[in-house]
Amino acid sequence: MAGLTSLLSAFGLSTAVGLNAYLPLLVVGLLARYTNLIHLNEPYSLLSNPVVLLVIAVLALLDFVGDKIPAVDHALHAAGLIINSASINGNARTFSQAGDMMFIPVCQGLDCPPHGAGDPLQVQVNYSAATTQVGFYYYPRNSYTLAEPYDGRYWWPSYDLPFDKATVDVYATVPDSNICLSNGDLISAGSSNPGFITYHWQMNHPISTYLVARTFSQPNSLRFPA
Repeated sequence: MAGLTSLLSAFGLSTAVGLNAYLPLLVVGLLARYTNLIHLNEPYSLLSNPVVLLVIAVLALLDFVGDKIPAVDHALHAAGLIINSASINGNARTFSQAGDMMFIPVCQGLDCPPHGAGDPLQVQVNYSAATTQVGFYYYPRNSYTLAEPYDGRYWWPSYDLPFDKATVDVYATVPDSNICLSNGDLISAGSSNPGFITYHWQMNHPISTYLVARTFSQPNSLRFPA
């Protein structure tokens, strides 16, 4: 049992750090089994077991294939949203939807921008949504988001899992009779079109999707006694 626990821990660590932590496990196991370069003590000698080697090889292959298929890497939650168009780095993409997910291929035709670890990609989704009273709540005097823990997907296309975190820039255009509050620091608020104000809020600390918030309301003043 201790050996199995240790082996599962090794798999878990491999999964956490990404694909290619499976490869060192595979290489170590193969070297231990077929050469005298490495000797593994119990319980790690299980890595040289043929069945375990096969499992590691299959997991590595599946993870490698998943890493190279853009639709797998660039899946977004978009529950009930009407998706009009999607693009990668400004170039249109033919997206697909299944259930509450949408899939955007990074590579399409001859256009295949670099998309390895550390390569930046600009993903743009144009969409609309009806007021479903899930995630985004609309009222005549004020509107707000409340998305914990999995309701961000109902008001914006996002990777809506609590463990995934990112910095955020929020741009919101509202009637000039309203104010907008969001995450982080207010960078700017200026007239974009007559009768409207565009707010730019910036959150530099990575946060979960459900914490991305917007609140729109007619301004009101609060007075407290001295």
